[in-house]
Amino acid sequence: MRRHVSPLAAWVWLTPAHLIWQLLDAPLTMYGSSSTLRSPYMAAPRRSAHLTWQVLDALPPKTEEVARVEPTPAQAAAYADAIRRIAAKHKEQEAARGLSADFVTSSFTLLRKVALHPMLLPGHYAADPPLLRRIAWVLHGEGEYGDPDTLPFERVLTELQSASDLTIHLHCCAYQRLAEHALPPSQLLDAGKMAHLATLLPRLREEGHRVLIFSQVAHPTHRTHRWHS
Repeated sequence: MRRHVSPLAAWVWLTPAHLIWQLLDAPLTMYGSSSTLRSPYMAAPRRSAHLTWQVLDALPPKTEEVARVEPTPAQAAAYADAIRRIAAKHKEQEAARGLSADFVTSSFTLLRKVALHPMLLPGHYAADPPLLRRIAWVLHGEGEYGDPDTLPFERVLTELQSASDLTIHLHCCAYQRLAEHALPPSQLLDAGKMAHLATLLPRLREEGHRVLIFSQVAHPTHRTHRWHS
């Protein structure tokens, strides 16, 4: 699945086990400003870039196959909604001062996220302010975003109001008090590429393959790993 379809790109090889462990054991580098609210699900770890090409150079020859997958109905609806929002903002910017580079970049980023999974955007939780406030209250008390004695509750709530459904879902999975608000597995797979991986990975595992998934977005890869495990 290539980048022009969405950010998720997956290559599957029969790879020596020591290379897999070398990749998984690579040191992690956290990124982000010290003044920014942090959470394990907000500042995702990055692997050392040089290690990627070392692994790729050591891989045996591969067979490449491009699979084009159709979006699910919910994903198609979210994509159409994103197009409408971009078009409306486009008219506003043209009337005001013309298109900016930031607008073009943010528009493509929005469409790429929807093409990967609608849960990468705010939606389910943002549509229920009382629920979002309860989740923020629990996370604030647990110190998820910082010391609750010094960090105002409203800052946590503001962060969650713009957080993706997947980010908030992962918070709900991490705390027993929020477990009832986690999204069902069916919603996690309600995207074309995730549904395709859900059928592809079990078959590859049964055939004895080892699987490497390269992605520009950490969250879906994380969820795929947990689901497959």
